[in-house]
Amino acid sequence: MQIQEVVERHSRMHPDRYALADPIRRVNYRDLNRTANRIRTLLKIRGVATGAVVAIQLKPSTELIAAMLGVLKTGAVYVYLDPAHPIDRRRYIAGNTHAHVLLTTRPFVDEFHDFEGDLLLLDGRIWETTNADDDDLSSGGSDEAVAFLSYTSGSTGMPKGVQCTHAGVTNRFAWFRTLFPFQLGDVALLRAQVSFVISAWEIFAPLLAGVQLVIVPTEVSKDPALLLHALRMHRVTHVGLVPSLASVLVEYYASELAAIQSLHVVEIGGESSPPGLLRRLSEILPSTTILHRYGSTEMTAVLCREVHPENTGVGRVPVGVPISSTTAQMLDEELRPVPKGVAGELYLAGTGMAQGYLNAPSATASRFVANPFPSAAGQRLYRTGDLARYCDNGEIELLGRVDFQIKFAGYRIEPSEIELPLMQHPAVHSALVTVARRAESSGSDLEETGGHVLVAYIVPQDPTVLSDGRNDQLSLTLREYLRQSLPHYLVPSRFIPMTALPLLPNGKTDRMSMMNRILDPEPSAAGGAPPQTIKDRILRDAAELLCSSDVVNASDQAFLDLGFDSIQAMRLAALLSSKYHMDVNLAELLDDRPLAIVIEHFCERSVIDREATVDVELTARTCAHRADDAPMGLEEMCWKPER
Repeated sequence: MQIQEVVERHSRMHPDRYALADPIRRVNYRDLNRTANRIRTLLKIRGVATGAVVAIQLKPSTELIAAMLGVLKTGAVYVYLDPAHPIDRRRYIAGNTHAHVLLTTRPFVDEFHDFEGDLLLLDGRIWETTNADDDDLSSGGSDEAVAFLSYTSGSTGMPKGVQCTHAGVTNRFAWFRTLFPFQLGDVALLRAQVSFVISAWEIFAPLLAGVQLVIVPTEVSKDPALLLHALRMHRVTHVGLVPSLASVLVEYYASELAAIQSLHVVEIGGESSPPGLLRRLSEILPSTTILHRYGSTEMTAVLCREVHPENTGVGRVPVGVPISSTTAQMLDEELRPVPKGVAGELYLAGTGMAQGYLNAPSATASRFVANPFPSAAGQRLYRTGDLARYCDNGEIELLGRVDFQIKFAGYRIEPSEIELPLMQHPAVHSALVTVARRAESSGSDLEETGGHVLVAYIVPQDPTVLSDGRNDQLSLTLREYLRQSLPHYLVPSRFIPMTALPLLPNGKTDRMSMMNRILDPEPSAAGGAPPQTIKDRILRDAAELLCSSDVVNASDQAFLDLGFDSIQAMRLAALLSSKYHMDVNLAELLDDRPLAIVIEHFCERSVIDREATVDVELTARTCAHRADDAPMGLEEMCWKPER
């Protein structure tokens, strides 16, 4: 069955059961299905047919989920355009997919004035239509049909669209239901960015199970303190985390996390997980199932292991074994199996494999190869590019990459997608992007998630930049330049000028020698006059946490302009919350204002908050007695009690 057909069945079997909740409304399965049917009808009127592409640009909301299902009901394919991404990137995706219709809201219309397809505007009134539409009109498609397109970093300098199938979700759900079944009353939370493939699992798994999905604002899903509050307020049972976020939770909010008794399943994946993180997480949540997962956009998630304190070890943590109806093999360069314990490239196969890359036959042919084994004649293998080996217990351990693709902060990054636009800037002669380790890393068992930084090594067109003190200005210029066309996670935190990039004897850049370098330590923020104000003390503490004197010496710049990233922002927000009892909004910390002004604002607001403690406590009691069937407002969903 296809995804939408399972949801239709739930709407008939238990129509009054809640399916969705966001800050505005809660929606049962009957209304979700009816609204999706209305959207299907509107799309059909505009000529959308099986196999067509419909672009969706809506913020995470109940309307977004209804729009996805409405597209699937037509037999078409949806592609999500993230409003937070640069407009040029969104226009490229809409054009590359030849989207027939764009589903969006009125505030975004002007961004697509040259869109060649039809615009269909959706808002909250779509739920208020009085005409019931209970006719499901199944599309009659196969579960191997494409359901959605997920754009990933591309080696050509532009993102490439992966054609993901219904089976990628439904097969994983069939496996999950057997081992870790959802229960009546369970609540899942959508935390992943909708533009990434894992969001399809977080969205559709609870709907396939007939339970409720909670959709929180983006600022809540990224802020550890607000996320914890949402988990507690909604009594969430299922949530997925990337290791960088999970490490902040266990390091700064262990007691708050342990107090959330509702959690049944926590899935960890998206980047390398240090053993200390998984061990501490399983100790903090002893009654919760902790799953360590591995997957790719091209195969969804296909490897998984259940984590216990005794099986985390001290070295690399295995990513488990293949889920049902999938296989994993380690092969050499001639596609021959390597012995157990020997490193080889990881190849995946089975149900749910993507059809390929949209409009990119050469890229498809290089990654989706014919299975060379007679027992699997006519089938394909997906070449992951990951280096791995089989452990003695049959689990798979990842060892690195066979190419130069980067996995950083939960994102898969092709360096050329950053290098090519950099080299188009008139101030840059050549560039190389990789990951480096901070010299000041603590070496703790959680450090793997926070001790790395995305770095661009730059050879300037003007060599005098290296000697006349213009390095900082060049970094600011290039950072702002990249922000115009790339999402935030593709903008390097550090720009390091060099006289030349190292070369191999054949004249090619020696990338291997530049990988995982230890960065020169930043000047210490210690010493100097003692801090005189609370703002000065906070800046000094922040400088020590982030190992950078720029926090003090250049606090007239924005946080991101100082070369920091969202992971470091989470750690700083956690410090301010735990040590200074401040109500810190992560989005404010990442905005364009100078860091000193943002910190000063936090200080002023914390004084006001302390004076209003009685009002806050009253709000807490009001929230606690909120009727279960009442919609949760944004102020409730985002409210965080003072420590």
